[in-house]
Amino acid sequence: CHETIYAFMKEEFQSHQGSTANVTYVLRQICKFLHQCGFLYVPVEIIPFKLPPSRRKVYPAFKTEDMKSILSKPDTETVMGKRDYAVLILASVTGMRAIDIANLKLSDIQWMGMSIHFIQHKTGNGVTLPLDSRAALAVSDYILHGRPDSECHNVFLTEAKPYKRLSDKSSIANI
Repeated sequence: CHETIYAFMKEEFQSHQGSTANVTYVLRQICKFLHQCGFLYVPVEIIPFKLPPSRRKVYPAFKTEDMKSILSKPDTETVMGKRDYAVLILASVTGMRAIDIANLKLSDIQWMGMSIHFIQHKTGNGVTLPLDSRAALAVSDYILHGRPDSECHNVFLTEAKPYKRLSDKSSIANI
């Protein structure tokens, strides 16, 4: 019987490589349970398969001098530079995801309370973040002196007519 269980565990492990960590956790819990129920040959201590390396790419944080260099690149005398600088400073001080910056609406910014409230794309949950004075200054400069007149409610717009919201997270990533 334990050979059947082990064969099942091995098959599940191999057929769910994309979620190996989750499968391994569940299989370990099953092993513990079966061991407690008297199945003595179930491998309780460690499932004997090696986990594949994580496919998630983790980017290192920028050093202060690198961030200063990045923030110095946009030409804030131009419309596009004002927009790009506001996007970069907003991302750097709030940690907002690119898609959330692309989706940010004018009504999401609470100027009196110096905060931003938006529905996070990834989770669907409402998020409120403090609006750092540097970010507030950059975003307000773009809105007042760079953002084209448009019926679009999004903060960040394309620079060419017809003015519309930046299409997606790759627009922000390109900035």
